[in-house]
Amino acid sequence: MNVPSITHIRALRNEPMTYREGTITSEKGEGGFIIDDVIEAETAFSCIVRPETGDRIVYLKSANAVFITDILKRDQVCVADIQIKGVDELSIKSKKLNLVAGEQLNLKSLKTIDITAFLGVVSLTGMNLVTTVKESIIQNAASHITSVKNYTLNAKNLLRTHGKHHIMTADEEIRMDGERINMG
Repeated sequence: MNVPSITHIRALRNEPMTYREGTITSEKGEGGFIIDDVIEAETAFSCIVRPETGDRIVYLKSANAVFITDILKRDQVCVADIQIKGVDELSIKSKKLNLVAGEQLNLKSLKTIDITAFLGVVSLTGMNLVTTVKESIIQNAASHITSVKNYTLNAKNLLRTHGKHHIMTADEEIRMDGERINMG
């Protein structure tokens, strides 16, 4: 570790606001970083990719503070965290927005996820659709049309279907089996 001299520290304090290049050598507390083993810095509000140790960066040094403004190079890019310090809500507005992942896309929330297309279509396409719900599924629609090769529906207690008109048809056979069948 390079220990700065008193002369070097005094020179840094008296310099005007300047941009410099350096390397993140360690992290310091919540959101703080050490540059070149000497300079304490925090990320600028506009630096949304979180720096990591080893990153080659650009920083702005003023008389009162040092801010990391850009990440120039990262030796090994495994994960890039996007975070904006002090922001509770992030809005991205555009006529069109594409999120593309080569292998997996996760949307997670502790409370609510809303997907809305007020005047259009919400489309889900995949090899399989797996839905797990802890309590209730509530669906409201003018029409519900399902077309499948085979359909199995199991209910542990009560299975009820009701309508003003109820039609069951089969090309070959309708079978009803139970301990007791009441009709009428």
